Amino acid sequence: MQQSISQQLQELERHGSPKHRQIVSLTYLVSAASLFGLSLASGHLGLAIVALLLLLMRHNSLEMEDHFGEARRIIHQEQASECDVEVTDTTDDCGGHHYYARICTEGDTPDRSFEFTPNGWIPEIGRHHAQGYFTGREGYPKLLITPKGLIIPD
Repeated sequence: MQQSISQQLQELERHGSPKHRQIVSLTYLVSAASLFGLSLASGHLGLAIVALLLLLMRHNSLEMEDHFGEARRIIHQEQASECDVEVTDTTDDCGGHHYYARICTEGDTPDRSFEFTPNGWIPEIGRHHAQGYFTGREGYPKLLITPKGLIIPD
């Protein structure tokens, strides 16, 4: 089911909050610690390996939570700029889609491309008008809002 822009913004508010980040972190830590304890008590090495994998997943999840947090922060602190974005995709050997966005600029400014993972929507391939929230001298986007969905760089 494709979410509306307002639903996606609500999800961004929820996922980007410091409280949500803490919940995600604690959930992974408690689960990993429990599995490691069970591994010690039962002598099954496989449970310790699963605990280590959970810690790796925690790291990746917290990186994504940080991206959501930056997007949430910037939407409240910065003014949006109008821009055009071109969305493309590739398909890997397993049939998974990888989406890419390129900020289309004119003049001397270099184009900026990045990979993103859509959350709650399926991107339409092609060029779209967007509201962009940029940071730094490079003008790297932290958030793009297209007519169909939010683009947050991975």
